[in-house]
Amino acid sequence: MFLDPSRVALETDPTARQAHVALGAFLESCALAAPATGFSTQVVLFPNGINRIDDLGRSPVARLILGTEPDEVDTLVGYLDRRHTNRRRYRGPVSDHDVADLVDSVPPASVTLVRDSGTLRRLSVVLIEAMRVDTNTALTHAEKVTMIRASDEEAAKARDGMTYENLGYTGRTRTLVESMYPLRGSHGRWFRYGTIFIARRVARSAPMIGVLKSQGNTRVDQVNAGRALLRLWLTATSLGLVVHPMCQVLQEVSDQAGPQASFRRVLEWISPGTELPSATKVADVATVQVVFRLGRAVPTPPSPRRPLADVLVS
Repeated sequence: MFLDPSRVALETDPTARQAHVALGAFLESCALAAPATGFSTQVVLFPNGINRIDDLGRSPVARLILGTEPDEVDTLVGYLDRRHTNRRRYRGPVSDHDVADLVDSVPPASVTLVRDSGTLRRLSVVLIEAMRVDTNTALTHAEKVTMIRASDEEAAKARDGMTYENLGYTGRTRTLVESMYPLRGSHGRWFRYGTIFIARRVARSAPMIGVLKSQGNTRVDQVNAGRALLRLWLTATSLGLVVHPMCQVLQEVSDQAGPQASFRRVLEWISPGTELPSATKVADVATVQVVFRLGRAVPTPPSPRRPLADVLVS
């Protein structure tokens, strides 16, 4: 499994940390699916060493070795095709039983789940401000917009990105957004306004906000965090819950310094000793890898996916 450097959003992810978290989630999907199709699996991370940032994609991130004696099938595999990012407003409840199952789905001490109203308000303010910074910064906003497909025809042609329905806009709301918030051109400011408006609504609606952590911030930590995220997400799906990562506050860019300072103050309360991602702090420092909303909501449709031939080299 190789990282395609052309797919890394370097304005929002300059160290490719989030890209490696995403690859970890994909790797865990493969490892879960293989036994269900009759294979055993062995995963070897970075078999030829770890690439520098200017050499991304030259060496594999992982090697997945398939054997003919199948492993035991994990029950989570049944939720792979139902898991999705849900950007709608959320509601509760999230029970104590749900929380216990979510915590048990990942390595010990790797997730903090916040439910108390006061801390939720503080976290939602941070997430909204981080989204505001991301949206009002030209380069990061441009990267985001290039992945949004403004029509069904565009989505069918691109086979990637997100549609308006994936963003939670359906029916008359979708029609209104398509007509009033054009993605490109001189009226782009209206789409920015709408993005921030929606961020406020969804962040404040969350009955729970989670923080996924790793023991360090090495590439191995990042990939393993993605694997843990996938298992937590599938567990949430099995409980009838939905998930929405809101990781703008973790972007390793100077524009996010203000929201990050506020986020550190909250971290001191909910997870003492945990740091934000930094290229200068990579080992033996507990590091936040993902921040996410969690709750209940009406499902949204699957997002567009690239053909297998685009990503499989034989």
